[in-house]
Amino acid sequence: MSDKGNHGNEDYILEENGDLIKDPEDIGNIFCDYYTNIVEYTTGTPPMEIPLSQNSDIIDNIVDFYASHNSIKQIKEMNINKTFRIPAATENDIKEIILKLDASKSNGIDNISAKLVKLAVDIISKPLCIILNRCIKRGQFPDLMKIARITPIYKKGTRLGKECYRPGLFLS
Repeated sequence: MSDKGNHGNEDYILEENGDLIKDPEDIGNIFCDYYTNIVEYTTGTPPMEIPLSQNSDIIDNIVDFYASHNSIKQIKEMNINKTFRIPAATENDIKEIILKLDASKSNGIDNISAKLVKLAVDIISKPLCIILNRCIKRGQFPDLMKIARITPIYKKGTRLGKECYRPGLFLS
């Protein structure tokens, strides 16, 4: 296996149920299952299921489910009446963020390099600002931006054990 800095290009071998697994797709599925169900793997107990109603928002369901929890009661007793608000982004905000991108990092899921994004900063900052502000105003996050490249990063122990890796998120 290769060292750090070669994320996404490592050849993994895992031991699962006494078998050595070398197929990249099988290994990907093993890590996906492990990271998705980490609560159950680490505690031995599946996470508590929250009953969801078809007629209301998922956030409302969660708040209703935990309404009697001590922490929620304490928050309500504080009588905080502040509204959470995200200010609109400016073109300059976008340019500053783009110019801070580390060009030495690997490409994102779209395979566009930070170097290319930086070169195009004057062309793309206005459209990106418009898109971002529309997302904020509508309270929506584009589905395609919810995709990430998760790469297992070795921690310690046997390199054959899925529990000896942590998920690493790599974005440009």
